[in-house]
Amino acid sequence: MATHDSETLREATMAANRRSLIRYRVMAYVTGTLLIILVFVGVPLQVAGVTLAVVKIVGTAHGFLYLVYLAAAFDLTVRLRVPLLRMILVLLAGTIPFAAFYAERRLTHFCEETERQSLAGVSPGVVSPFPPTS
Repeated sequence: MATHDSETLREATMAANRRSLIRYRVMAYVTGTLLIILVFVGVPLQVAGVTLAVVKIVGTAHGFLYLVYLAAAFDLTVRLRVPLLRMILVLLAGTIPFAAFYAERRLTHFCEETERQSLAGVSPGVVSPFPPTS
C-alpha cells in the first residue's frame, strides 16, 4: 500500500511540474519576444523620432507580462529545487534580449532530466539547469 501511495504522489508531483513547465515556457517565449520587439524595433523607432507608440504599447505589455513570467519562473524553480544563484539567473533572463529563450531551453532540459531521474528512482535535482561556473 505504501508503494502505491508513494508512486501516486510521484506521478502527481511530475504532473504538477509539467504544468508548471508549460506555464513557464509560454511566459518565457512571450516575454522574450516582446523584449526583442521592444529593443530592436521600438527603441530604434523612438530614437529616430518616428514614433513612441511601439515603446509605449510593447514596453507596457512586457512590463506587466514580466511580472507573470517572474511568478511562473519562481514557481518552477522552487518545484525543481534549483539552486538560488541559478534561480536568480532564470528570473533575470526576462530582462535581457534572447536570454529568456536560452534559460527556457536549459530549464526544460533540467525538468526532463529531473523527471527521468525520478522515474529511475535517483534523487532528483542532481543535474544543474546551467553549465557549471568556473
